[in-house]
Amino acid sequence: MSFFQLRGEQVRHAHGLRGSAALHYLTQQEQPTILVTADVKRIHATANALRSLNPQARVFELPPLEGSAFAFTPVHPLTRRTRLACFDALLTNRWDMIVTHPRVFLETLASRDALAKPRLSLQSGDRYDLPQLCRTLAEMGYLANDLVSQPGDFSRRGGMLDIYSSVDERAWRLDFWDDELEEIREFDPATQRSMHVVDSVEILPMFEWHVTPREAAVFARKGGELWNQSEARKQFLSLVAELRDRGRFSGFLHWTALFFEHPHHFLDLVEQPALLFVDDHEAVQEQCEQYLTQLTTQADALGQNQLQTPLRTLFHQSDIKQIDLPEHVTAVIHHTLGLTEVQDEFLTQSVPQYKSDVRRFIDHWKQQAKRLAVVIVAQNTGALKHLEEQLEHEGFFVKTCDLPIRTELAPGFYAAKGALPTGFQWPDRKLVVIAGPDIWSKIKAARKPAGGKRVFQAEFRDLKVGDLVVHEEHGIGKFIGLLEMEVGGGRHEMMALTYKGDQKLYVSLNQLHLVQRFSSADNQVQLDKLGGTAWVKTKGRVRKALREMAGELVKLYAQRKLVTRTPYGADTEWQGSFEDAFEHELTSGQFNAVNEIKADLESPRPMDRLLVGDVGFGKTEVAMRTAFKCVMEGFQVAVLCPTTVLAFQHYHTFKNRFGNFPVAVNWISRFSSSKHIKKALTDLADGKVDLIIGTHRLLSKDIKFKNLGAVIIDEEQRFGVAHKERLKQMRKQVDVLSMSATPIPRTLNMSLSGIRDISVIETPPRNRLAISTNVVESRDGLIRNAIDFELARGGQVFFIHNRVETMDTMVAGLRELMPHLRISAAHGQMDPKRIEHQMLQFMQRETDVLVASTIIENGVDIPNANTMIINRADMFGMSQLYQLRGRIGRSDRPAFAYLLVPPRARMSNQARQRLAALEEFSDLGSGFRIAARDMELRGAGNLLGANQAGHINAIGYDLFVKMLEEAVAELSGHEIEDKVSCLVNLNFGAAVPKKYIEETNQRLHYYKKFAAAESDTEIDELQQTMVDCYGPCPAEVAQLMAEHKLRLFLSRKRVLHVERERDKLQLRFHETAKVRGDLVMNWIQKKKALSLSPEGVLKLALPSRDPGDVLGYIKDVSEELIASGTA
Repeated sequence: MSFFQLRGEQVRHAHGLRGSAALHYLTQQEQPTILVTADVKRIHATANALRSLNPQARVFELPPLEGSAFAFTPVHPLTRRTRLACFDALLTNRWDMIVTHPRVFLETLASRDALAKPRLSLQSGDRYDLPQLCRTLAEMGYLANDLVSQPGDFSRRGGMLDIYSSVDERAWRLDFWDDELEEIREFDPATQRSMHVVDSVEILPMFEWHVTPREAAVFARKGGELWNQSEARKQFLSLVAELRDRGRFSGFLHWTALFFEHPHHFLDLVEQPALLFVDDHEAVQEQCEQYLTQLTTQADALGQNQLQTPLRTLFHQSDIKQIDLPEHVTAVIHHTLGLTEVQDEFLTQSVPQYKSDVRRFIDHWKQQAKRLAVVIVAQNTGALKHLEEQLEHEGFFVKTCDLPIRTELAPGFYAAKGALPTGFQWPDRKLVVIAGPDIWSKIKAARKPAGGKRVFQAEFRDLKVGDLVVHEEHGIGKFIGLLEMEVGGGRHEMMALTYKGDQKLYVSLNQLHLVQRFSSADNQVQLDKLGGTAWVKTKGRVRKALREMAGELVKLYAQRKLVTRTPYGADTEWQGSFEDAFEHELTSGQFNAVNEIKADLESPRPMDRLLVGDVGFGKTEVAMRTAFKCVMEGFQVAVLCPTTVLAFQHYHTFKNRFGNFPVAVNWISRFSSSKHIKKALTDLADGKVDLIIGTHRLLSKDIKFKNLGAVIIDEEQRFGVAHKERLKQMRKQVDVLSMSATPIPRTLNMSLSGIRDISVIETPPRNRLAISTNVVESRDGLIRNAIDFELARGGQVFFIHNRVETMDTMVAGLRELMPHLRISAAHGQMDPKRIEHQMLQFMQRETDVLVASTIIENGVDIPNANTMIINRADMFGMSQLYQLRGRIGRSDRPAFAYLLVPPRARMSNQARQRLAALEEFSDLGSGFRIAARDMELRGAGNLLGANQAGHINAIGYDLFVKMLEEAVAELSGHEIEDKVSCLVNLNFGAAVPKKYIEETNQRLHYYKKFAAAESDTEIDELQQTMVDCYGPCPAEVAQLMAEHKLRLFLSRKRVLHVERERDKLQLRFHETAKVRGDLVMNWIQKKKALSLSPEGVLKLALPSRDPGDVLGYIKDVSEELIASGTA
């Protein structure tokens, strides 16, 4: 029997819709439509195309659940959010189009009632039980946190409730007065600042349905009937226990059929008349057959001690090969082969592919446009504008076309902005639609990024007791908490630090600008001794080294200014065509980098620029535009890579991108034959090769260029000393662009501005998706099914096994578990040529699984590998896991990371603690932020060299950058002001009280921000953020802000310290403060001042007990007593 047969009288068969004609056909329908596509990877792109063709339509995506019940595959966060949005639209009849996959029709869904709740519809002005709202959010799968930072978080602070919605990824702040919801504001989780007010908001749950006690009981009964063997029952009972403890287990949605007496089918949710359109029915049938065969194989492979079950228990219909069609749903089954008798025959055609040959495109259509409407639909507005100009030059005026096209257009050229995968010709309707990729290049449609890259700062929000900190004056200590102490006649919270020999230091929270989280790549750090000389010597040694390094950089920069060459000309028409061939808009980071590089090339000084950005952030596109501009100027370009693997990757990328342009690209490597190398080098010397890619072999003396103009260096820090020296010489002769895949801290980039040209791409790639990270106990079944799932969707798998001595055993075990697997292996003790060979095999898709240690190369981009299994993840550090996990999730398909751990009973206490940290390993969790920070430190070390990396480890990153800025400023001839930071201690109760902000880390965060503020505006903005997050500030916070504003004023006056002791005030001046001594003596005589000591301490009588009066008095006295400037 054929699969996916629709049963019902209202089914029509059709043929002949080619290209995107089927999508255009659907936009012409008056009723809601459901499009079934055979390719799960095309769901998003198809939905985007429908949105482009009909911008007013409410288009939703309904992807199938990944994996299977037998694999207990967790649902990817993106899949979960997308499905939730679609189900909500179905339940409320607020949809026009749905793009889905045939597997969805085989899934069992929860009952309509279960899918419809719980959810929250909140309206400002209404009354709510706030504690009950929090309980409902917890039932919906939301997690309570001090601060919301990722979808699924909520936080209650008194009458303020923050919710980060799981579906639309928007954060909402609910402001209550008693039980009345006064105001709803959307806010930015990165800044915690409100953006705008809305009247109402709807919060959807984290999962499609919530397991209530009733559903859990049904599961226990049905499962108890299915699994009565002892071993299988043991696994089943563990799931029941997990349901009881957590309310769900991994992959529970796959087992929906066992939770409900009367489960539903997808079409049961479609209540209104609708059209079901099945595109390429033959491919849809094949997909169903493959999926059911795969499920059967997985079920048969399970042992008696595992949860076997007949497939019919997982599906709603008794005959899973046929789909019953409700009476109110009509269907059109579209066939591509034309072998079936059809009722509707469409005479459409596909359009030619022009491969960036715009001239050929114009010649092809300029005559036909006199009798047909030719509509060009493209995403890239720059490319579209360029094409319009060329058509206008040919005498054709390009009109703007509104989508959808529902009326016949007059002949001529039309332009519309949108994302179509391909176009179509519909002769009967005198319509031709041409998509951007038809004209330029076949670039995948991309997802809109969720947001810009967050800046990872060493804030105190993630500071825990026991963490290392560095005090600028006392060195490295350990944070042991906040303590309330009696100081100067008042009680104050102090930061308690412990040093070597259990010495204690108590730091005023007004001086937190002197304390930083200790950030270093070195795990072996010794605490300093209070009052010792070691810290002073360490700072002196680092300061000296930094002066030497900064001096070298300043000298090099000055020398480069003396070298000149003929500037490059403005972009050619070829350059425009090459850049137009990139179908997407550049990200803001790429755009800025390209402009900075072009400015370098068009100046008379040779370029020496560093381009920094994570793998997949688009550095290569920037490099290719750079190379193309150089070639158009008549120069040759060399691309240098540290390994053959990277060279291989770049060669194929450059070759494909330059394929439609008159640029000769070649490469040489250790895998090239001697004959190939000889010819390539001869061609290079003769100028027949424009762009050559290779390893350090290109630096050999026998390499001759006819006219080398630019060198692009990938991962320069990985080249040897001799090679770097050769590159140093090249910098004096040609333009150089270096690229690094390890991010660097933004502050380091800023501190080097003026002596090192750096472009940083911080914008994430448009198709980067979140990685579903799952901590699971190691089981053969899970490993097999995770690999099967990835291979079934045409992907590859990284298997990380970090014990070299047992890697062969692991590979043999995988082969025994899955005999059909093609496996390669790589570890650091292999011969480098062997490693490269194994990596190249994997990159060329000759193997399915790469079993590797942690040597997976930083910089290698393998978009086809989107599952990673990390064996014994409990033995890895958080930074290692962060770096490893970054090897996947580089394409437009969801990625999965499985962190395998042994049963908890067999783990040490330390390993259990590490596991607890891993379970919080989310994209915006504290572990992620710290790991990302560690990666940036590695980037800083790579950029500055091994010696400076050691200095960062010695004093911590933040102090290192501060000292570097001072050294650079001094050697660049800028005057360095000896800044004064006044300490204000007036004992007026200035504080961030616990009753206002309960969480210690949040209080520390604000104390630190206030102490670091350098303007009244910053303090005012902090106040606005606090009011936004926590409500009106109490008197203690208002006093704290007033004292910090006084601190800024007194610091400018060079007052070191102001203190109140009972009825007296003391002001201590810096030795450079211009104190009017004559006025002081006059005051003493008139009893206005009590005394002025030789050390510069002025004593004054307290004018009042009112805090406002005292602060005003101190400001007036200082204004009158101290002239501007320094002595």
